[in-house]
Amino acid sequence: MSYIYRTYIADGREYFESGKEGYLKKTDFPSSESLMRFLDLDYKELEQICDSMERAYQRLCPSHAVEDANVIRKGLDALAEKHIFFELLRLDWAEKLEILSERGYEGAGTMLPHKRVSHLPTDVYMMAKQIRSILQMTLDVDAGGKDPRSASEKLAAYYRNTYRDNSPDRLSLFPFGELTLRYELTEHGSFSEVLYPKSYPELVDYYFRQTLINGQRWRICKHCGRYFPIRGRISAEYCDRVITAAGGTCKEVGSTKVWEAKMKGEEVFTMYRREYKRRNAWIRLGRWSQAEFAAWSTVAQKKRLDCESGRISEEEFSAWLKSS
Repeated sequence: MSYIYRTYIADGREYFESGKEGYLKKTDFPSSESLMRFLDLDYKELEQICDSMERAYQRLCPSHAVEDANVIRKGLDALAEKHIFFELLRLDWAEKLEILSERGYEGAGTMLPHKRVSHLPTDVYMMAKQIRSILQMTLDVDAGGKDPRSASEKLAAYYRNTYRDNSPDRLSLFPFGELTLRYELTEHGSFSEVLYPKSYPELVDYYFRQTLINGQRWRICKHCGRYFPIRGRISAEYCDRVITAAGGTCKEVGSTKVWEAKMKGEEVFTMYRREYKRRNAWIRLGRWSQAEFAAWSTVAQKKRLDCESGRISEEEFSAWLKSS
């Protein structure tokens, strides 16, 4: 193996180094970022990439055609662009394809573990589903209620109960496995446990267990509906995912919508309050009875709530107030 792939956590950040010695690509993210991005992966997009690679593999074994090998290389590049965990798969297969190219691609069926690619979309889908299930049970700040147990205690109870009951939910249990870890001096001047993974599931395993060990709290974003790690205030309701072409994040878009809703609510209430006072004065002037005012007020409050929730427009609410 001529390439290196290692990762570790230091000072609250995730560090990845990959490539050949002397030409390592270095990347870093905030804590739990790589796990969040893994949960965001689109199963259908991965399926399209892997299906194309699988078809090229099936052709390559008998044909030994360079064109088919290049389709596989293109697919590997596409996977690595989707997530940094798949860079390990790209490096592994790229090295094997380089060796095979010197042999005219003889023995591709033996050297290339194609099931790692053909099964990848389903495996990713299942792991992401398992992780979300466990996050909800252990680290979700909204789902946990007032349960005083630690994340580790909740996780242990979840696994014990599922195994004991021989429940069909056993498929929801994440398969933690063995990891190749070394305690090393990193370039940041401190010792850290460094992972040297043999496959991308080990990377998922490592970063998922780190979020559990560290008790990293998570929440479902109120705008995009996806899990995100809470790195600042525990009251944060929106994530930092970029969701607009202009680079706007859920946090920015969500805050704007909250402000707009607040302003709309104030405008709608002002219209309602102005008309309420006018109609109330009609009782003193003898134009309306108390019963007539109460009946109007009940309907007006419902119309105001309909307007604030978006079921009717401000123009429709205003027109109703004038004509009622």
